[in-house]
Amino acid sequence: MIWQTPSKTPASAQTVLTARILETVPRLCAHATLASQFRVAEAASGVAAYLTDPAVASDAPIDTTRMCALLAAALEANGDNVLACRIRSFGDAVVYAGQWHAAPGQPVWILNVGRLIGPGESGMEILFFERLRLTLESFGDVWDGPQGRGILGLRDLRGAVRRLVGARARNNRLTTMADTIQQFCADRLEIMRTRRAWLGTPLVMCLHS
Repeated sequence: MIWQTPSKTPASAQTVLTARILETVPRLCAHATLASQFRVAEAASGVAAYLTDPAVASDAPIDTTRMCALLAAALEANGDNVLACRIRSFGDAVVYAGQWHAAPGQPVWILNVGRLIGPGESGMEILFFERLRLTLESFGDVWDGPQGRGILGLRDLRGAVRRLVGARARNNRLTTMADTIQQFCADRLEIMRTRRAWLGTPLVMCLHS
């Protein structure tokens, strides 16, 4: 008798993809307990059902960025804006772990502020600062372990400033906006220090590369 491996049914494919999402996204987002949250598991199952639906499924591999974007959208639709922001930020590499050789052993997290400004959003300062606040709020727990010790590096700060105030703005206007963004981040981290009972506050640094 010749045995043949049965093809996966849509239901089993959905289960496999759900498991993959719940394994991949928490690791990417540096959030070990993410998969245990019911609303996340429910959203992941919904995303997997959509991606394995014969009407939209394809043979192309499903990349992590797309998984994160769909999971974030599903959570956002249910009002989980902070968690959705966390997943979207890490999935799009807006936020990621870094290193600073001058401070070995200190946790370093990079925030690409330039990527918080979308197409057609130049000059929208209120929108930018609200998005910056939400992004910082979404991953503050990464400093819980080291009790607030570490560094927040701001990448593409100059690019963000030019898009906010205009490339032709005077140098003092550009400098003022850059200082304002750095101070805003420092102030939000200080609020988190009090709320999360850290012993210290992460140092905010501007990265020029």
